[in-house]
Amino acid sequence: MKKAQIMSMETIAVLLVFFIILMFVFIFYISFRSGAIEEKQEEFHSQQAVQIAMEVANLPELECSGAGIELGVDCFDKLKIEALSDLMQGSIELRAGIYQEKFGNSKIMIREIYNMGQIKETNWTIYDREPENKKDEFVFQNLVSIHDPTINAPIGIRTIGVLETIFYSTE
Repeated sequence: MKKAQIMSMETIAVLLVFFIILMFVFIFYISFRSGAIEEKQEEFHSQQAVQIAMEVANLPELECSGAGIELGVDCFDKLKIEALSDLMQGSIELRAGIYQEKFGNSKIMIREIYNMGQIKETNWTIYDREPENKKDEFVFQNLVSIHDPTINAPIGIRTIGVLETIFYSTE
């Protein structure tokens, strides 16, 4: 073989090795970027669960009220919880209206976990729309107080509860 042919073959071999290394670097970069994008999506969906919980905490349909007394934030009226839960379970139109616009694909529950020295659990589902093509669930829980105006009227009593918001991401 001539010297020129050998130099051509060396150049082709060096270029081939260079492109193989470049391909591995590109594959590594793409996999790294896709992992970062998935992390951002998870963070975004977790923030949506928190945002839905904040919207529920500010719903006038659930806020505490009692004899002109300011009962504070993260306080829900037990009678209003029961009424809204029953209403939402019985009315598809109500769930599909403004609440679906506010809460989207999520489930909102309020659990009473401690009542007058008794550890017991009472659950109310405020909203439930689980999509068929759900991918992941993002849960946010927040301690709340539940005001029961029927006991020790007109002041009522407070119990401890948990506001649980589950946001469903879809594919």
